[in-house]
Amino acid sequence: MKLLLIDRDPTDLAGIKWFLHTYFPGDVFIEMCTSISEVSHSIKQFEPDAILLNIDIIP
Repeated sequence: MKLLLIDRDPTDLAGIKWFLHTYFPGDVFIEMCTSISEVSHSIKQFEPDAILLNIDIIP
């Protein structure tokens, strides 16, 4: 599964990425964005199956 994680805080993203790789090893590929301007490009390039979004990032 390909996941796109979107949050302003890179520390939060790193924690979520660690959790997913620890409990779902080899089953999850993760791309991370820390700004709303990166999202469109990441979706087109990475083509994620699911997106985990911190709603606070949307202005």
